[in-house]
Amino acid sequence: MNFDKIEKFEQLSFAQWIALGNLCGGLENVKSVLQGHMSISLETINCLDVGKPFKSVNWCMKNIRKFFQTRADLIICENFQDHIIPEIVRDTVGMSNFSGSYYDLVGVSNDSEITDLLPEGYLFEDDLDDFLGYLATILESQQDGTNRVLLDNGKSNIFYVQSMGIIYVRWFNDCQAWICDFYKNDNQWEVGSRVFTPIVL
Repeated sequence: MNFDKIEKFEQLSFAQWIALGNLCGGLENVKSVLQGHMSISLETINCLDVGKPFKSVNWCMKNIRKFFQTRADLIICENFQDHIIPEIVRDTVGMSNFSGSYYDLVGVSNDSEITDLLPEGYLFEDDLDDFLGYLATILESQQDGTNRVLLDNGKSNIFYVQSMGIIYVRWFNDCQAWICDFYKNDNQWEVGSRVFTPIVL
């Protein structure tokens, strides 16, 4: 759509008004502005919703190489296969628990825009094996219904992993499987995608 041709508010679609409201921080912020209780500045408008905590994931020893190469409910993309699987050092990893937070995107954004808004400490640790063990666990618990923190509506679940890049998983309903992929460079993400961090809120 060519926004240069818009001359009146009436020309904006309902969906565009919703998107603008989300960028302003949601319905409560819009109501406060209309009631004169607050104002919206450029600093207020961003692509991230308020961060939310998610529950600890408890798990035991897990063979991560086998998990990501043999499960029928996983689709491993070429980038993940070529850049992530070969970096596994310890096939079997273990961890007692893990907590963190997630942020839902309320505006179409690329990685540099998102990471500029995330709190310090948003990167998952440098130990790729531990991260993959964690990711394997939440994928598994998502399937059995014990910890449904991942989006399963076709939107992306995004993880920024130190020294590696961006790992994301997405539910592909047609195949009833999770797509696992990897990006090294800046990528653009759609509204409704979810960004995970190890930060405990």
